[in-house]
Amino acid sequence: MNMSRLSLLTTISLALFLAFGSQIAPPATANDDLVQSVSDLVADSDKDVRAGGLEQVRDEVKGPEATRSFAALLPKLAPEAQIGLLGALAGRGDAAARPAVLELLDHSRGDVRSATIRALGALGDKDIVPRLTKLLVEAGSEKDAVAAITQLQGEGINSALCAEIKTAAPVLRVKLIELLVARHAIDSVPTLLDAAKDANAAVRIAALEGLGQMAGPEGVAKLAHLILDAKDATAREEAEKALMLIAQRDAKGKIDTRALPLLKVMAGMSENEKTVLLSALGRIGGKPALKVIETALADKNDPARSAAALRALCNWPDGSVAPRLVELALAAQDTADRKLLVDALIRVAPLRDNRPDAVRLTMLKKAMELASSDEQRALILKRAAAIYSLETLRFVAPYMDQPEFAQLACKTVVELAHHKEVRQPHKAEFNQALDKVIALSKDQEVVHRAKLYQNDQTWVEKQLKGR
Repeated sequence: MNMSRLSLLTTISLALFLAFGSQIAPPATANDDLVQSVSDLVADSDKDVRAGGLEQVRDEVKGPEATRSFAALLPKLAPEAQIGLLGALAGRGDAAARPAVLELLDHSRGDVRSATIRALGALGDKDIVPRLTKLLVEAGSEKDAVAAITQLQGEGINSALCAEIKTAAPVLRVKLIELLVARHAIDSVPTLLDAAKDANAAVRIAALEGLGQMAGPEGVAKLAHLILDAKDATAREEAEKALMLIAQRDAKGKIDTRALPLLKVMAGMSENEKTVLLSALGRIGGKPALKVIETALADKNDPARSAAALRALCNWPDGSVAPRLVELALAAQDTADRKLLVDALIRVAPLRDNRPDAVRLTMLKKAMELASSDEQRALILKRAAAIYSLETLRFVAPYMDQPEFAQLACKTVVELAHHKEVRQPHKAEFNQALDKVIALSKDQEVVHRAKLYQNDQTWVEKQLKGR
């Protein structure tokens, strides 16, 4: 930066201080000479000089007239300077810059266009939503449009997004729903409830996922009816998951209160409707839900109801029902029911809840005894990696001697060895298992990790990629 430019920047800073620095009230609109001087800095070819000018634009020279003057520079600047000024105008947050930024949007390309779109996120209002919405499906602009829409503030933004959903194509409806969720737009829940009945499956799923994150207890009854009205198993399952998420969030960790809102809704329904909702009740869990499901399971006069109760138990969110699943699997006469129960046991047995590792492993061993296919046995070996204990190593290691399971068992042994709090107190036994992994595994990454753990070294994924 030469001395004349430095002198100009210093003079402007001093002028701003003398004009505004001693005032208690907000600074008045800057005079034309000061605006012109700052504009000259912003247009300067020296990036350091420009940086000083942009700082004045962003934080010092106030008023909408000054904003319009600065924004009017946009089409006259080189691309790098345009990007800098767009960022300064966005930081300034004065909507007076919006017309000039919109004008630039029609003629900009590349990085300048990206900066223009993002600036509209800070400068726009509800009227800008349709313009930004179109950019969500424009090649190269989606990421910037998402950032801009997420940033928009002010009244009516969410309502404008909801209005766009009504007329948009399915792909765009999904994007708009995801944006409402990103904005945590609680006021959009009625729109999402309508979208959850959309003819397009992707739109329904996006809406139901959004409801799971944003709907409150008042949405339980409506979601229950969505489950009852679902046209296929996929739609029903997504609605059940949304209902489960609401229950988990609103109960604030109190497991036995989660199902109470749904049980209250079910109390006024027909027996057939209650039967359909048993599956959702199972996903929520807790003692009140279990009591209702066990009663339905014992109903010998209604096979459909007892079958629904069995599926509900298999949907359970934690391992508390693992012993009951074992009991039912041992007694099951139907092959399909037995498979369903064992699959559920494989899922819940190793879940990290308040059960001791020994109890979780015992249930997983029971699943291995009950498994009827190599597919189930392979899944058990994979799920064992979630139980960090020496006993788990002793359970898994022998499967390295069985060709059909050797590679998966090697990987699980290495996953267990990753936890040094388990590995180090039993180093000799782990090293013996890791020796076998090194000899048997066909996976370079697994072998690499085994060698690291034998030397008490840590592993991160990028180590292998950098080799």
